[in-house]
Amino acid sequence: MDSVQNEFLLSRILNTLPDLIWLKDADGVYVGCNPAFSRFFGASESEIIGKTDYDFVDSELADSFREHDRLAMEAGGPSANEEWITFADDGHRALVDTVKTPMTDEAGCLIGILGIAREVTELREAQAALLHRDTLLMGLSYATDHILSGGTLSDDGIADALQALGLLAAVDRAYIFENISGEPGSRGTISQRYEWSADDVAPQIDNPDLQDVSWDDVAPRWYDTFVAGDYIAGNVADFRCSPCRSIPMDRFGDSSALTCATASARGGRQKWRCSVRWPTSFPSRSNAGGPRPRSKRAR
Repeated sequence: MDSVQNEFLLSRILNTLPDLIWLKDADGVYVGCNPAFSRFFGASESEIIGKTDYDFVDSELADSFREHDRLAMEAGGPSANEEWITFADDGHRALVDTVKTPMTDEAGCLIGILGIAREVTELREAQAALLHRDTLLMGLSYATDHILSGGTLSDDGIADALQALGLLAAVDRAYIFENISGEPGSRGTISQRYEWSADDVAPQIDNPDLQDVSWDDVAPRWYDTFVAGDYIAGNVADFRCSPCRSIPMDRFGDSSALTCATASARGGRQKWRCSVRWPTSFPSRSNAGGPRPRSKRAR
């Protein structure tokens, strides 16, 4: 294969790769790039060649690009970093994993910096989702061990469990409400019994509006959902126009979103089902009669 064919093949490879590829000289002036990189700057290769980062992006981002060029040159080898960039052609924002490598001539003299950037936005989001899931599973496991202390509900166990759930789920509050059975034909009432709240969030454990709240007045559909063993989750703003009549969400304090899940006690053996999916959440507990647990704020 002659040099012309080699050059053609290399050009086809560079133009086909979805990664951003570019080459600068030692002064940061662009010598070449592939179409993926052209889309980032929103300019053709011919318009980019001979220009610098400062001709296409703001000075802060350009300074960052040049700093990483410098680090690669000083290292004498590949230098990697992740950075957020915005594509000029369509405006989409992406997290890219960038590797910059100094290029030298046959005598070992620096002639430029080769850069390759791969979009990793979806990969990092998937990794974050897995980490979040694993963190929640750890929290739920810890909560189960501490809530069921010696086979019975323990105030200290509940306090530790709510704190663990709140911190591991990175939420503002974690609640436990007690379900109080009502007269035949009535859904009964609920009362907040336990709460953990973040340090910068005002507690609601002493809020009288969260005591003896009638299911029929507040959210009959929620009651029916819990009885069916399901959970409720969503943005608080969406609940205001939910089919659950008119839900006074301000009773639950300032929240952006919440999750409710059931926990039942039957035959002296407690079975808990927890779900924390949103920035602010609380589990609720149903109790088939018996004395109410004392109110306690879990901090």
